[in-house]
Amino acid sequence: MSNELNSSYNIAALIVKSLQNDLSKEESDILLKWKGASNENLALFNELTTEESLSAELAIFASFSATKDWEKVANKTVNTNQPKISKFSRVFWLSSAAILFFVIVGAFQFWKFTSNQKSNYSLQLKHNIIPGSNKATLTLADGTIILLNDSINGFHTKQQNVNLSIQNGEIVYQSLGQNEPPIYNTITTPNGGQYKLLLDDGTKVWLNAASSIKYPTTFSGNERIVALTGEGYFEIAHNVQKPFKVILPNMGKVEAIGTVFNINAYQDEYSVKTTLVQGKVKVDFGNKLQFLNPGQQSQYFKNGHLSIIDNVEMEEVIAWKNGQFVFKQMNVEDIMRQLSRWYDVDVVFDGKLSKETFSGIVNRNANLLEVLEIMEAGGVRFKIDGKKIYVY
Repeated sequence: MSNELNSSYNIAALIVKSLQNDLSKEESDILLKWKGASNENLALFNELTTEESLSAELAIFASFSATKDWEKVANKTVNTNQPKISKFSRVFWLSSAAILFFVIVGAFQFWKFTSNQKSNYSLQLKHNIIPGSNKATLTLADGTIILLNDSINGFHTKQQNVNLSIQNGEIVYQSLGQNEPPIYNTITTPNGGQYKLLLDDGTKVWLNAASSIKYPTTFSGNERIVALTGEGYFEIAHNVQKPFKVILPNMGKVEAIGTVFNINAYQDEYSVKTTLVQGKVKVDFGNKLQFLNPGQQSQYFKNGHLSIIDNVEMEEVIAWKNGQFVFKQMNVEDIMRQLSRWYDVDVVFDGKLSKETFSGIVNRNANLLEVLEIMEAGGVRFKIDGKKIYVY
């Protein structure tokens, strides 16, 4: 660990103890000397110790926390048994000194990072990278392209024997009961987009960012087939006479009758993951067949290996569909792949990455810097250049 980072930890610990009125004479002199060393240090101390600033930092921390290793660091640095008697007690009455330490270190490191970029915290927030939203493109069978977003509401059109409508960020198909050859539509979400689809059989599909699904406007014959790239969450309408098949081009397929499941089939992931929430599915990858029960996940790797995981963390798997990121001891690279899709940024890994893992829950409507700020406290460094994030 660098001397600079050690210094940051030491000053952060002293700031926490000053908030608790627990500084020794020697520590008070050290902190006073640091504050007097520059106007920037004094400004940082004043910023970190305002009730408004600390309340905001605690709110961020409540939704995203580093691993237990950080608690070990904090417990070695800060006396966690000291009672909280400062004027900020009503802010911290639920917080241990270890949590205060996390918060102060995170804000301290983030402030130094933005200062090094000849910026500051408030200016950086003004240029923050906003989260994704409901947006996609709908390509009709005749080649017509419709741009989808939250402002498109009440749109109606007819395709052969099917009515198509767009309401509240969702496409709805309704068959008119006439038998005609099927025609196919495609929905594609960009980075930073998501969309929901209701097929004419009643099946619901949630499409994550950087994904697409091709499907018939109405199902005919003795099976229902769609093609998926990226990630989708499916609630299949039960029809024992017509199994529902999701084709993953050049990968395999998943077959269900009446089932709830999630498929993560991004090209840049290590494996194709099919996670069963409810019902039963058959996965077919590389001529390897396997039935899944609820709570199981199949993982198909590029080397052709198919494995089954029991008792998966369902909350983590389907968090995106519920408007959250859920990280459980996840490394930096895995986190940044998710963030790059949702915030539509390019991520460049520069040099040796931190081995720190992170656990926590983040609202997908949060600004990107709310996540990066806490990861900075875990030893990760970021440089933001427009829509490009350098990680080192």
